Amino acid sequence: TPYLATPAAFGGSPISMRTTEYTVSRIGTVDSLTYKLADHTIEGGLWFENNDFDQARRFYGLGVNSPGRTADEFQSNPFFTQWQYAFNTKTYVFHLQDTWQLLDKLKVNYGFKSIKVDNESKTIIGSSASDFINGSIDTSKGFLPQVGFNYELNDASEIFGDYAQNARAFVSSHTDGPFSTTQSGFNAIKNKLKPETSDAFELGYRAHVDTFEAVAAAYYVSFHDRLLATTVGSGIQGNPSALSNVGGVTSKGIELAGTWKFVKNWSLYGSYSYNKSTYDSDTLNGDGTLYAATKGKITVDSPQNMVKAELTFDNGEIFGAISGNYMSERYYTYINDGKVPGYATFDLSLGYRFQGGGWQRDLEIQGNVTNLFDRHFISSIGTNGYTVSDPTGSFQTLQAGAPASVFISLRKKF
Repeated sequence: TPYLATPAAFGGSPISMRTTEYTVSRIGTVDSLTYKLADHTIEGGLWFENNDFDQARRFYGLGVNSPGRTADEFQSNPFFTQWQYAFNTKTYVFHLQDTWQLLDKLKVNYGFKSIKVDNESKTIIGSSASDFINGSIDTSKGFLPQVGFNYELNDASEIFGDYAQNARAFVSSHTDGPFSTTQSGFNAIKNKLKPETSDAFELGYRAHVDTFEAVAAAYYVSFHDRLLATTVGSGIQGNPSALSNVGGVTSKGIELAGTWKFVKNWSLYGSYSYNKSTYDSDTLNGDGTLYAATKGKITVDSPQNMVKAELTFDNGEIFGAISGNYMSERYYTYINDGKVPGYATFDLSLGYRFQGGGWQRDLEIQGNVTNLFDRHFISSIGTNGYTVSDPTGSFQTLQAGAPASVFISLRKKF
């Protein structure tokens, strides 16, 4: 980062290395109990987790002529700790459901879950008043219903459908979620923020015969109370953000997948998905003024078309596969004036299982080539968040895909 120079005693460089460091300690339990009564299978359960998350922002010195540090090692001896927090998240989830064999070919399941998540922040180190943030916020949803059915058309096919309501708990972190702000900012939003929720509907068909199996499904999802964090300045500056509920998103699409064993030892797999996710309304600032004209725009980082195909061979001794993946264009701006093009990549694998006993038993070697044709493409987007508009294409939030890479693996079971 150029925003904090290295002191002379630590190297004297006009820049320094900035890190975000953390430790995680979790403990919990997952319990369930099942009871069968005639045509009913009743099951209930509890999930509890206590998560301690310690997070710190530290700066390390770099030399004027030689940095003296590499970014692929854990750092030591910082010259400055800007902030350090101890976050605690307690999660309680209870669920109860019944699977009812209503008819010989019709099975219905229904139930609900209740969630309560408590998030707390305690400041360990704060270098300025704006770095202190203490307080708590919680997510509480007592009744989230879910229902589904499965109907067998014949021995080889069935139709299914379901509806589910879900909620997403808040995040305990100073780089994301409601604690990624100042104390006054948190105090202003903690009683106003609502957790994100969704209503999802799905209807589909499955088929399975000796040499072929397939699934086709359509879905509709309505997201509510979408959360958006707004940050002033570039990501490297580490400025606090403001989190607010900014409306909903509607998602609808189809998914198709199938596997065909067309000849002995050979199989062909293919899948296609279409998704259209759009913002339901314009995004407004806290004072009601327009932040972004997002109504009807495609959501960021949501490709509308994805295709995968894979040809595999396995005779028990020699095995291999060639696969292709396609992803259509994706937007990284909320008003859709900044996007990355779609791309297709191919991967190749080939392996051999040694036969016989002794040292050859359960021994295999495999070679993999990813991005076989060394395609240049953008893989990850949003690594520095998203922006309203980027007419010059200069917003730093994209990462290049990995070039062609070769891996050799040797596996032995004992």
